[in-house]
Amino acid sequence: MIKRIFLHKDNPKTRDLKQIASELKKGSIAIIPTDTVYALACIWTNKKGIDRLVRILGKKEKQLKLSLICTDVKMAADYTLPMRNNVFRTVNRLAPGPFTFILESNIKIQRAFRSSKKEIGIRIPNYPILEQLVDFLGEPLVSSSLNREDKYTPYYNEPEDIIKDFNHSVDIFIDVGQLPIEESTVLDCLSGKIELIRQGKGQLDGIIK
Repeated sequence: MIKRIFLHKDNPKTRDLKQIASELKKGSIAIIPTDTVYALACIWTNKKGIDRLVRILGKKEKQLKLSLICTDVKMAADYTLPMRNNVFRTVNRLAPGPFTFILESNIKIQRAFRSSKKEIGIRIPNYPILEQLVDFLGEPLVSSSLNREDKYTPYYNEPEDIIKDFNHSVDIFIDVGQLPIEESTVLDCLSGKIELIRQGKGQLDGIIK
């Protein structure tokens, strides 16, 4: 049965976050809040956890849009190939915030996934719970948005719906209450030219012309 932990989104208890970090290090997977929507996550080195994410979301690993949740650009750079100068400036300017940056992965990521991912989404949320949790972990979380098939509600945002559907398949649920259904803004940085893939919550303020 899922362990439901209630946290204040702006002022989470350190004791609770340390407990969650400890359980994630032992192999647990969790439903976490972000600065956009709820997501399913585990530490990026947890290969069995990644397999569980894939099964729970009912997609093949190659089809699943996985992202690394990092604390800052420095941490993100440990898992990507060197960024071009314009890409680095853009990421540095927009992060932290509700953006997903599609970047070239390095050998660490390619070895961690069965599909040898050549690219990876990078998230650096402006969200105290995740900033502190990843800091306690000392390594990124790998995550995917908690999607649902209902076209009118594409993401889970009601805690009771989450409990109902994931009570026996996920270990931890960090409950901060209802979240607005707002996707991240996705930027493809693979070619060196910043391309807007999806306009979401993040505002670009003329960065993409």
